[in-house]
Amino acid sequence: MRLDSADVGGPGDERTISLIAIANTFLRNRWLFVVLPAAALVVVAVLTLMSPRKYTSRASFMPQSELPDAARFSGLAAQFGIDLGASAPGQSPQFYADLVKSGQILDGVVEWEYAIPGRDGAHRETLVERFGHGSKELARGQFETVKKLRGRISVRVNAETGVLRVGVWSRNPELSRQIADRLLAELNRFNLETRQSQAAEERRFAGERVVAAKASLDSAETGLRLFLEQNRQFDASPLLTFEHDRLEREVFMRQQLYSSLATSYEQALIDEVRNTPVITVVEPPRRPVRPDRRYLLLKGLAARGSSSSALRLSSNASSKRCAR
Repeated sequence: MRLDSADVGGPGDERTISLIAIANTFLRNRWLFVVLPAAALVVVAVLTLMSPRKYTSRASFMPQSELPDAARFSGLAAQFGIDLGASAPGQSPQFYADLVKSGQILDGVVEWEYAIPGRDGAHRETLVERFGHGSKELARGQFETVKKLRGRISVRVNAETGVLRVGVWSRNPELSRQIADRLLAELNRFNLETRQSQAAEERRFAGERVVAAKASLDSAETGLRLFLEQNRQFDASPLLTFEHDRLEREVFMRQQLYSSLATSYEQALIDEVRNTPVITVVEPPRRPVRPDRRYLLLKGLAARGSSSSALRLSSNASSKRCAR
């Protein structure tokens, strides 16, 4: 059946012609509106079923709070015009969310050798070798592997609790668990090295200030000693009493400063060699027992809807050309 514009309206009625053209296009190609969406649904379903399954290993951790000695050092250094930088290697959860996918962390993850189970037993290989980028150009292969691994990592931040949830997927469930475990180990290593490096700078600064404070204290004590040797009976003179009290206050203040710097110096020595973890693992990585959901129905419906929309757009374009 085909409609004729002469049977409906005059030649000047462009709106009527457009509607007739749309109707004619639909009637001529009505089978496409049924076959193509169904075919798209079948193709997406087949490709999804043929693709290898993904296994995601998930873990959660929480960074430790800032060390109080670091904040004290930063304030003390600022009084002498010295900038030690940030008081801690990043404390916000968003910092760690960005750090997880950074090259500082992923370089160590892709270079690590993993025990990957197989039919002939477990064998060890790096992710660069497994992804096929380690044969010719090592630097290029590592770059491509880091890029691919970054796309397989998901990070979610709970702003209320400060807990970060990390997910890593691969085709092998045991490999997914090992990668997630190595990811947490690299995070802890990076934080330890950053904290120890900062503690070394704080130790250097505190050591210099301890030497200067000790010299200043010796000078103040020498001044008080000379005053007492020269003025054995100073209580009767208000001026000498005032001078004695001033010298005693100066000695006391310099004693307090020296004691504080000496304590900070000893603490910096301890922090420089401390190797305790700086992230708290809330949920360790586990081997996934089931593959990830494929969302076959949702993907099929999305493909069917896309094909239907494309057909409608094509039909509208044809109708406009006919109307002209």
